[in-house]
This record gives sequence, structure tokens and C-alpha cells, in this order.
Amino acid sequence: MAGYAATGWVPAREFYEQVDWSIIVMLACLLALGEAFGMVGGAGLTVSFILGATHRLPTETALVLLVLATMVIAGPVAIALASRHKNNTLMMEPNGYAFGDYWRLGLTMHIIVLAVSVPIL
Repeated sequence: MAGYAATGWVPAREFYEQVDWSIIVMLACLLALGEAFGMVGGAGLTVSFILGATHRLPTETALVLLVLATMVIAGPVAIALASRHKNNTLMMEPNGYAFGDYWRLGLTMHIIVLAVSVPIL
């Protein structure tokens, strides 16, 4: 969409009307939340836990725990965002999806992310 606006194919006013500004504001707030998490020692505590739990284990185990910790920390934020985002509503009700359908696909995607990213990293 930004490319269309930059080239003039879509008027700038229409581009700005299509942006969900509540999501932009939430993402900006998450930057501050992440900074605060680090300042109060949450990041150090997480690192200490992961290092303590994987001290004598392969490096890949620490990486798996890091990815899982990220998923757990980001999970509530993602759920709150999904509950307020129009796309989920558009897909869920007309297609007869239940919340469990998203959960099953999400679990599958988490497993795929771990299986692909850990060996690559």
C-alpha cells in the first residue's frame, strides 16, 4: 500500500484512512514496554533462567527455550491484538471457524518455526 501511495496510484488521504492507527500506537507502546521490561530486570531474569536451565545442554536447547519464552511473552499481546483486529472477525464467522482452529494452526506454526529457525540460527 505504501508503494502505491508513493507512486501516486493511491491518494495519500486514502492511504491514511486505511491505516489502523490503534495498531500503530500499540506497537509504539510495545517498544516502551520492552524497554521497561529490560530496565526492571525482566530481561536479565529471563536470561538467567535460560542460561541456568541449559548450562550443560547444547546451544540449540537454549535457543529453543529463548524462542519459546518469546512466544509466551508475546502470546498475550498477540491474543489481545487478534481479538480487536478486523481480519480475524472477517475470517472467523463467515467460515465457521472456532477459537480452537486458530490454536491448532498456531501450534503447528510454532513447531515449524522452531524446526526451521533453530538449525538455521
